[in-house]
Amino acid sequence: MFLRSNAIVVAMGMILGVLSTPATAANVGTVSDVQKQAFGQPQGQAKSQKFSRDGVLLQEMLETIRDGGLKVKFIDATTLSLGGDTTLVVDEMVFNPHTNSGKSVLKLGLGVFVYVSGNLPKGSVQIETPVATIGIRGTKLLIHNKKYGPGVNDIRTQVGVIQGGADIANKKTGKRLSVDIGASGSTDQSGDVNAGVLGDID
Repeated sequence: MFLRSNAIVVAMGMILGVLSTPATAANVGTVSDVQKQAFGQPQGQAKSQKFSRDGVLLQEMLETIRDGGLKVKFIDATTLSLGGDTTLVVDEMVFNPHTNSGKSVLKLGLGVFVYVSGNLPKGSVQIETPVATIGIRGTKLLIHNKKYGPGVNDIRTQVGVIQGGADIANKKTGKRLSVDIGASGSTDQSGDVNAGVLGDID
């Protein structure tokens, strides 16, 4: 299933535990599905169309067209679904496939995002939005980052839990909220973190 959105900017990367492999050459995942059209642009290279089963490289920028969609499966079995007009940059992650250990940090901009956790320890995964830090607990999350005013920083993050759980912390105030299945939480530049239900997410 693909999600529609105006824009998603996600920064995510993977550095393999093989010191002899340059980070910029690391294959960090595979395109598992494409709706209509999607494109990839490895760092310093030309943009080209992406197809199902294509590899995804560290620091490659992925993007979809307005009515398109893209699903990526990363090397730790995390999956990421993007809707139309979305951009994903694979930027930073550490994962050892032999021990299932490492760390992942994902940075999201505006738009809708579905995250399904893989084999990394749940305490080692952190999702960043413009206003929130999200920790996961064995999770399938629906996240919507949206504008609510004219200011550059007028952004609200909504997090809904489909499976597992999540912990949401506002970056400005540090206020926190734990969210479980069927529930949601939202936060913005005001610094408050408000509880809700999954159906509250636009």
